[in-house]
Amino acid sequence: MSRDGNMHPNSLRNLRPFTKEGAREGQKNSVLSRKANKEAREALKVSISDWKDLKDDLSEETPSALDVLRIAMVKAISVEDMEEATRLASILAEFEAPKLQRQDINQVTKTSDLTDEELEQAIQEMSTSGFSVNKSSLN
Repeated sequence: MSRDGNMHPNSLRNLRPFTKEGAREGQKNSVLSRKANKEAREALKVSISDWKDLKDDLSEETPSALDVLRIAMVKAISVEDMEEATRLASILAEFEAPKLQRQDINQVTKTSDLTDEELEQAIQEMSTSGFSVNKSSLN
């Protein structure tokens, strides 16, 4: 019993008595449920096999994601929707030139930490590797 004197709703005393009619009804419900589950499994098998066939057909004929983005960008430009074209262009830029490739890499060498010999060697290495070196611009 609960604190207020009423029976708990999950008490065994609240169970309905077992009858033949109830058992038959439960059996019918069980059969219906099993049939529905079997039909759902069969439908899933069919849809999976259809998907595999469709996937094989599509993989040869479909454009890549980048092609779709380019097409959408061109369409947006043709209808003069520059906001959408700009948004698509920024997405495309990430695929065509990732951020690490777009950044200019500047290597700063602190010459105050180098000896004269190390400084001359660094200048020689830079000039042989194709960098233009102006001695007056070094600090």
